[in-house]
Amino acid sequence: MLPEAASEAARQTDSALTLLLIVSAVILTGVTFTMIAFATRFHRSRVTKTRQIHSNLALELTWTIVPTIIVIGLFFIGYEGFATNRAIPAADDSIVVEVTGQQWFWSFHYPEYELNTTEMTIPVDRDVVLHLTSLIDDVVHSFFIPAFRIKEDAVPGTKTRMWMRADRQGDYNVFCAEYCGTDHARMRSLIHVVSEDEFESWVQSSLEEQYRADRVANSLRLLLEFSPPVHTSSGIQGLGIQHIAGVVHILGEIGRFGPFHKDPTL
Repeated sequence: MLPEAASEAARQTDSALTLLLIVSAVILTGVTFTMIAFATRFHRSRVTKTRQIHSNLALELTWTIVPTIIVIGLFFIGYEGFATNRAIPAADDSIVVEVTGQQWFWSFHYPEYELNTTEMTIPVDRDVVLHLTSLIDDVVHSFFIPAFRIKEDAVPGTKTRMWMRADRQGDYNVFCAEYCGTDHARMRSLIHVVSEDEFESWVQSSLEEQYRADRVANSLRLLLEFSPPVHTSSGIQGLGIQHIAGVVHILGEIGRFGPFHKDPTL
């Protein structure tokens, strides 16, 4: 069973599927009971000779027109939900998140804030447009959010789009719905739907953490690149004890604040 719907579009999808299930159940019941009635009524123990019917215009029109009306009606009901999911809002009025799939985790980039995360956080009652892709040397993934009833492929070297508007706060699972290798079942993430104020606070704190992690990483790179070598009596070159202490300190800072990108499956 799918989780409780977290958007109006998801409830619209549920309504269409429920109607399809009801119509299918009615047709199945009618066909089954008709089949049983005919098998009983015209069993060879009851009827030894049947009357040959060459045509019945009313019956033929009925079993042609009625199913056609049902199928066309279901098509338009389903198309309404399809059109809603494909009507991508304008980027100026939405939060844009770039989603990248790779074996075997998801990463998220907020271009408006230059923020990178491994779990998505969005505000409630705001349109969110997702730009999906996969690394050029990776495989096809499928970004599936059961609570929103939406799914879209992330294709290497190609950008696809989808959108959502959550109207219920909470934490919602993200899965890869396309088999992508050994750890496909572990390719999961979370979407946190929070209030507008909580979202702004999260952006600010995440940017501060990311800036600190970037600065620490750059310091480590500069230290390793520009530290002068130490010459020993045997002619071996290496880093001095002070430089080694600096590297240890920086590595400790990286461990404290987390890397720029982190694989949650590790």
